[in-house]
Amino acid sequence: LGKGFYDSFLRRFPDVQSISKASEQEILKAWEGLGYYRRVRNLQKTAQAVVTEHGGVFPQDHTALLALPGVGPYTAGAVCSFAFHSAQALVDANVARVFSRLFNYHELVDSGKGIKQLWQWAGDLLDRDQPAAYNSALMELGQKVCKNKNPQCMLCPVRQYCTTEVAESLPKKKLKRPTELVTEVCVWRMKGRKVLMRQEAPEARREGMWVLPKILSAPASEPMYQANYAITHHKVSLSIYQEEVVGYRKQQQDHWVAVEELEDYPMPSPYRKAVNALLRMNEV
Repeated sequence: LGKGFYDSFLRRFPDVQSISKASEQEILKAWEGLGYYRRVRNLQKTAQAVVTEHGGVFPQDHTALLALPGVGPYTAGAVCSFAFHSAQALVDANVARVFSRLFNYHELVDSGKGIKQLWQWAGDLLDRDQPAAYNSALMELGQKVCKNKNPQCMLCPVRQYCTTEVAESLPKKKLKRPTELVTEVCVWRMKGRKVLMRQEAPEARREGMWVLPKILSAPASEPMYQANYAITHHKVSLSIYQEEVVGYRKQQQDHWVAVEELEDYPMPSPYRKAVNALLRMNEV
């Protein structure tokens, strides 16, 4: 993905006007493969707000930025400092790690108290004359020197000011949410050169995306396709069975899609890989 995806996305949506007018299917397709599809929906909502509330001109005021859909303190601070060279602080995971070690801070950095303290330090230490350079350097310090594992303390330019005792013991965070094991069982059904697909329902994790129709439980036979993948806090086992094995009947939310049109339908990456593999197996 990387820069190639970024360039491709900007060619498709070069300004707030273009993305504000796009259909949901268009923005989901453009975002395909990145996950976190709520982000692109918020991106469109932000573009629509800029068009309708700010005359198509992106606001430069920090308070106005925070009022945009999906924009939090970090994004607002980053846009202000990097795009508009405004004196606004920011805190990301790298900055949080630098400050927790610099000040030997043992409170949970992702607690209300910890977040408040980190932002306080970020504001107090901000270089108000060169906020973009300062914020960039601070994040890069955390990324390349004050790393999560094996921090390069001897190379750190602020080593003489650092009060940490055991760098790798910080920052302190809340316990991670346990990983949940999930099974997805689907059916593969073709009719001529059409494949049966299902659009995920509103409020579903992948709302609006297209997947293979799911069934409640797996039959005793071996699947024709099986894969494992990870998605936020979940490990998923995906199994796909031939229609004849499960005796599946088409449901209202399922649609026949021509093979030639499948590429235009936004799909989660695991399903895109599965569909492509199954088409090859069927020599389509």
